[in-house]
Amino acid sequence: MSGNTHNKNKVTDITYNITRILGYNKLDIVNMNINSTIVPKLLAEIHDELIDRFMESSKRRVVGVLRLLFPINKDGYIVPVHFIMKVLPNLNDGLQFVSFVKEINEMYCYPYKIPTNMPIEDIEHFLIYKYDKSNMIVSGITQSLNKYFGIPALLTNN
Repeated sequence: MSGNTHNKNKVTDITYNITRILGYNKLDIVNMNINSTIVPKLLAEIHDELIDRFMESSKRRVVGVLRLLFPINKDGYIVPVHFIMKVLPNLNDGLQFVSFVKEINEMYCYPYKIPTNMPIEDIEHFLIYKYDKSNMIVSGITQSLNKYFGIPALLTNN
């Protein structure tokens, strides 16, 4: 992802791992703003501010730290992944944010598949929400919530 002011948050390249986990074609994501493609809406609303804060202060609160993150797959569902980000300065391309992503479990990868012998109580379900005064806004769900409880991704505020 580019950190330059003229094309901030633009995806400059992706690996096969991202296409395998999220189901997107490389052309679906490259040159797109990451906030409009794979970042859940609640995070996308503050993502620019987080990048700006890093650029101004150079404080590394996220850089180099392994995190659990929830990008959105091709069908609109969140996918739990392990995520680590590095910053790479480049004379030609300016500042680049490079992320390394690994699924926490193969079953969450695109297309969604659960082993037939797995009991429902062994499946972890994820939901991203924000409680705002008197409203709860659901921003993302895993596909398991759709499969087992019938909650469609369209009901989320992606």
